[in-house]
Amino acid sequence: MNDQRTPNTDMQPDDLRQVRRLARERKRRRLMIKRTVIVLVALLLVALIATTIVIKIVADQKSAKHEAMGFLAVKEIAVEGETRYTDEEIIQASGLYVGQSLLSVNKIKAHDALAAAFPYLNTIEVGNASFYALRIRVTEVPVLAAVEMEEGWMILGDNNRALERVEADGIPEGTVRIKGAVFENQTVGKSLLDERSLRICRTHIEAANQYDLGSMTTIDISVRTKIHILLDERMQVVLGNETNLTNQVKALVDILPTLYKNNGEDAAGLLNMLFYSDTDKKNDKAIYTPQELLEKLEQTQQKPMAAVQTEDAWITVNAENVAMEVVPEEYLPADVVRVVGATYDTAAVGKELMDKRSLTICSTILKGAGEHGKIHLAVIDMTDKTAITLTLGEGLQVLMGDSSALATQMDALAGVLPSVWEQHGEEADGLLDMTSYGDEDESNDEPKYTKKSH
Repeated sequence: MNDQRTPNTDMQPDDLRQVRRLARERKRRRLMIKRTVIVLVALLLVALIATTIVIKIVADQKSAKHEAMGFLAVKEIAVEGETRYTDEEIIQASGLYVGQSLLSVNKIKAHDALAAAFPYLNTIEVGNASFYALRIRVTEVPVLAAVEMEEGWMILGDNNRALERVEADGIPEGTVRIKGAVFENQTVGKSLLDERSLRICRTHIEAANQYDLGSMTTIDISVRTKIHILLDERMQVVLGNETNLTNQVKALVDILPTLYKNNGEDAAGLLNMLFYSDTDKKNDKAIYTPQELLEKLEQTQQKPMAAVQTEDAWITVNAENVAMEVVPEEYLPADVVRVVGATYDTAAVGKELMDKRSLTICSTILKGAGEHGKIHLAVIDMTDKTAITLTLGEGLQVLMGDSSALATQMDALAGVLPSVWEQHGEEADGLLDMTSYGDEDESNDEPKYTKKSH
């Protein structure tokens, strides 16, 4: 600070010089004191930083050797939360220990070590309970299901994490089993199921919990359009696709009491609920097939001969004309021949379906198509038995007339088709009249093609 006092004008020159000299000396002393204070403060800060670095290095060295350090040492580590792991296992895996310097505690590293060591842990928080105490707070992920792998099973967490590989006898009691899933990853600790598989399984399990379907033991999603579940290891239920699963499970819960009342509490077999796959309640119906009948059908099980249209559904039949399965049209195999207009008495699984005349017509046409690979048969329409019509896979319709000469007509059709396709293209979708081949006079035999008007 400058001395701005005005010198006394009465002073002699020598006195004035003395005053000015003293003022300069006071200013110099104040500047020296300020510089000294700054240097001392800087030295103190450097010493403090150096001391801290040395303490940190020593703490890290002792931490690496798990040696106790009295200065700023951790005095307690508490674990909070109920899990399958013991407190000792969690503390040991975290890398933290009592006696460790607080300066060497790495909470992020401890968190990551616990997440890697224990897949069942869902949330992990590492923090301070007090100045000298650490707290590890954990929660465990709920088990969603057990998923079938190529070898063994994988326990699936509610967060879609693969938790643990086990054998079948190691699956926790009451855990739903998943078959036919598509995997995102098959490594413990990673996401297990792909998005669609997880959605289907979660929807089933949540619906089962919501409507108290505690008997569901297995979900089979091998065929996504015909999802199966198993109840009490004895009742198969076909639910169809995933579009209406929650409502299907609710309907199943409503149906089961009546089913068991009518068939006994130990009833086993197949409950077909494919008709509940859409939201149209007019289609809703469930079809139950007892286990004894299923076993009988399995003894002669084969690819369906055809699918016969009934009043409100399609029924697949085998070569013996035994009804195999009742399904909506959208669930029929793509390559099965549809039969329209057949006459039948009882539309029931396990029973003979078509009457003798309808069966003869159907069998003769199917046999002829099978013997000639050119005939790609899609539909047999015998609504009018005097005007039987075939539809080929390419779209061509063939008028056969009555059933008096079907075998001859099928042989002739196989010979005629190449010329029809040559003249009108293999995508020809008009009407081919083969009724002239119905008598023994070969001079009448002439196919007549009429182009379809679009």
